[in-house]
Amino acid sequence: MFVSVVVRPRDFVYLESTGIALDSHGEHVGYNLRHSVEVPGVRELHDHQIVRANISFCRLFRQKKQGLIEVFMTGCVDAMGYRYPIYTSIVMTQIADALLSFQRLLLNARMKKLAWMLNHNQRQSLDTSKKPNNECSSCGCSVGRSILSGRRQCTLCSSVVCPQCRVPLKVARDVPNMFTKEKKAAPKTRYEKTTVCRPCLREVDRIDALDVAIDEIRRASPLLAAESGLAVTSASSLFSLINSDQFDRDFFFHSYQ
Repeated sequence: MFVSVVVRPRDFVYLESTGIALDSHGEHVGYNLRHSVEVPGVRELHDHQIVRANISFCRLFRQKKQGLIEVFMTGCVDAMGYRYPIYTSIVMTQIADALLSFQRLLLNARMKKLAWMLNHNQRQSLDTSKKPNNECSSCGCSVGRSILSGRRQCTLCSSVVCPQCRVPLKVARDVPNMFTKEKKAAPKTRYEKTTVCRPCLREVDRIDALDVAIDEIRRASPLLAAESGLAVTSASSLFSLINSDQFDRDFFFHSYQ
């Protein structure tokens, strides 16, 4: 609130590209580029007291080993605040915080996989038959049946969990497939409060994000892989499909951010 009162807000008009490339050693490297551009007809919003700033950034992502991603980022920002340097420093701090927000990608990835499991009924097959209804399926503590006891059921495995063993989340439901190119209006994404037990959450974290992407491609364009003679079952085949002439790479990478 303090920043918005003291410093005029900034906006950006930039061209963005996200994709996967091969480096000189043949390794796959993910990239994200953002560079400010001037677009005819997109005027600066002086009447709303908004200052148009400029950015140029590059981020590279490389998998070092299982569960470890190396991130490199470089860039520059012109905050357009020459008259008051102290205001520029405030703006730059806010921009730096926003650019470092890629750390939230881990949380976003978890929520993406959890939403995929819920939307496509990829339920867990945990054996909860031996657990009584008055015991937490995770820690085994006694859980009463009253509302005050905090008794809940896991959305994925339907087992009873106590307050200490459950994680409340807000998950996107009815999410439109990001790989489809249908022109009809996509349904508006709705969010639901969901309760997930910790064992199920660990299982969600173990899901390979590539499997989720492959499944969405299959659901959106089942004929694409068949017509191109590619079986989308692995990382290499997915990269081959993405690099084929029949695949809309710009649409793919823009949609899956």
